[in-house]
Amino acid sequence: MAALLTADTVPSVGRAAASLLLAVTVALVGTLMLRRAPLSELAAGAMVLAVIGSAARVAVVALPDRALLVIAAAVAVTGLGVRAVPEPTRRGPQLASTLALVVLGLFVAGTALRAALAPVAAAWPVGSADVDGFGAEIAQRAGHPGWPLVATVALLTVAAALALPAAWRHETVVGGAALTALAAPASLQLSWVATQWVLAVAAIVLLGAGIGVAGLGGAGSAPWAATTPRAARAHLIASFLVGGVATGVALAHTWSTAGLMAVFTVAGVVLAGAQRVLPAPADQTATLSMTEGPAVAGLTPPATVLLGDAAAGAAAFAAPIAVGTGVLTLFPAAGEQVALATAFLACAAVLALVAARLVAQRRIGTPSRWAPGWAPWSSPGPRSGWRTRPRSTRGSARCC
Repeated sequence: MAALLTADTVPSVGRAAASLLLAVTVALVGTLMLRRAPLSELAAGAMVLAVIGSAARVAVVALPDRALLVIAAAVAVTGLGVRAVPEPTRRGPQLASTLALVVLGLFVAGTALRAALAPVAAAWPVGSADVDGFGAEIAQRAGHPGWPLVATVALLTVAAALALPAAWRHETVVGGAALTALAAPASLQLSWVATQWVLAVAAIVLLGAGIGVAGLGGAGSAPWAATTPRAARAHLIASFLVGGVATGVALAHTWSTAGLMAVFTVAGVVLAGAQRVLPAPADQTATLSMTEGPAVAGLTPPATVLLGDAAAGAAAFAAPIAVGTGVLTLFPAAGEQVALATAFLACAAVLALVAARLVAQRRIGTPSRWAPGWAPWSSPGPRSGWRTRPRSTRGSARCC
């Protein structure tokens, strides 16, 4: 171990890594021959840490600019190896892989979050941002991470899916997938249009995966459908964070905001409908309270009800904004007052649909109750940045 840490050339660090791996292998074989459960688990965990540590030290010396990528690949490979370890000795390697994953994730998280916020900062001010050279600007704001950043986050997500204990695997993988999508634009220097649509698709996929839309056409349930409330909340938070960043990027111009809100409206309606007809997973009994209504009870796992309500709420929030910004895009001569009036009319229509659902099913999710009321305040007007001449809209907001 001391030789590995002090070596500063590729041949010397290679010899030190080989010696360490040989010593740990001998220890592992010895403990397996003894057939003592605690010793074999500790030796197997030490073997995992030795593999990851050796790969990390070799990468730091030989490829300092790509060290994190190589270490992430080593963690993913060891995670795959952990799945092949017999169950009696799996706990030690699993804990070792989890420890390595957490440590490496702390190193990568800061850079990934900086890359995730760069597109929103580059798309301001609202309604009049200069998006020429958008890819180069977000790369500069993120510190020029390059493609290794998104590749590293993706490999860590794969490692989490392979190595983490089942209790936290689902939520960690969902968070890693969201962080991969958020880091992709700055890492790959995507254009302004590509950035907003990549993030929008990622947000829809995260929500749809939690609902389980991949299982609509088959007999079995979707593999990544949320089966616990905690998993459902993870999908909800990840989807809304990625969708929020996509919205922040699209706010650079009116027409892009209209298009993105229209897509979110359609996607929300489709996902909410899919959640209502989705069969319950085989490993979960779908038991809802009587307040869930006959259209949902017995057909949908309780964990996905939150996601279905969130999809409906997202559609209710996006629809009035899509109408208002759409009017400004298609009829620029109409002005902000007409656009704001149509947005409030759309808000009233959405509220009518919400009331009809409440009467028909005797239940309605919290997102669907609140979203229509907030949507008009995000519609085009003096607060939004899309202004042609100053005017007051005080009092008009009371219609919703």
